[in-house]
Amino acid sequence: MKLLIDIGNTRAKLYSLDGGGLTLLKSSSHQQLPVDTESLLACRAYSQIWVASVAQSAVVATLSEAVAPFAVNFNLVKTPRSAYGLINAYAKYESLGIDRWLAMLGGRQQCKRPFIVIDFGTAITVDLVDEFGQHKGGWIAPGYRAMTNVLLSDTSEVTADQAAILSGSRLTFGVSTEQCVSEGIRSALIGYYQQAVTTAQTSLGSKIPVRVFLTGGDAAQLPAQILKQAQLCPELVLEGLAVYANAEKSSDY
Repeated sequence: MKLLIDIGNTRAKLYSLDGGGLTLLKSSSHQQLPVDTESLLACRAYSQIWVASVAQSAVVATLSEAVAPFAVNFNLVKTPRSAYGLINAYAKYESLGIDRWLAMLGGRQQCKRPFIVIDFGTAITVDLVDEFGQHKGGWIAPGYRAMTNVLLSDTSEVTADQAAILSGSRLTFGVSTEQCVSEGIRSALIGYYQQAVTTAQTSLGSKIPVRVFLTGGDAAQLPAQILKQAQLCPELVLEGLAVYANAEKSSDY
């Protein structure tokens, strides 16, 4: 039994990995993460902990100290130059976010033809991988909430909280300021998706269709016709982390 932990910018998700696959156990704030992890270790027989983190190093250090008394193998995964059939495009390979690397690795396990991963999270990221597992680069842009906050920061009569995300089967024109902001930014997400697919296909210069993996909390806000064209994989980062955890020999990464 292995414990997988995905530490994001503000929260962490804890998963159990066994022969039956991944099971979500907890979703915690950074402050609660060590306590929740200790409680899980105390009541279940985990042999290893595998961690991927984009948070500040102090968060991981606190977690590592908290689990030190337990007889578990603690593994912090870092972005490599290459691993498991995937090759990093960055010259400074370690500067590629571990969440992007693992999402690509998760996609690579499912697909041996060209694909892109589009992560609609705090930031919107795109990463392109060819049929040989070569990462061809990507994009980074503000996410839905970041765009909303920037747009409304100087608007006195409308707050970011009021401009809630609107989901639906199709894009519409708003009939209030809140709806106009929400649908306008949602249209930007759709355009981002469409341009990413087109640019990926053009960049490869191949007739092999590019497969699209969608992940991140805001991916589900895309219209139904977009979601039908791609594969929604909410836990793609964890699927990539599981590749490391399932390897025959664990070590420091």
